[in-house]
Amino acid sequence: EGSAATLTVRLKYPVVGSVSELRAMEAGPSQLRVTWRGLPGAGGYLLTWRGSNGLEQSRFLPADPTAFTIEGLRAGVTYTISVSAVVEGREGSPVTTTGRIGGDSVPAGGAGDRK
Repeated sequence: EGSAATLTVRLKYPVVGSVSELRAMEAGPSQLRVTWRGLPGAGGYLLTWRGSNGLEQSRFLPADPTAFTIEGLRAGVTYTISVSAVVEGREGSPVTTTGRIGGDSVPAGGAGDRK
């Protein structure tokens, strides 16, 4: 009886990139229109939004179009919105912005503008 040998195999995958130019604009009394510049080769995108009330929802979206209208939102709530590219089943780093319905609008800048 010999000792068991351990073989470790590490597969090198290229890093999945991030989307850019993420924007969230009010599109109606309870809607935010989210747009972004897509990532070449992405099979789809994971869109997640969370209100300041703590409720979080996600949608997996096809590669085209690179836009989505989130409906059923509440006025006066600030929403944190993130989009990440999915390439061959692997998710890239999310890019995040904020949006708000009614009242003072929150500019969709900051991390959403990184290149």
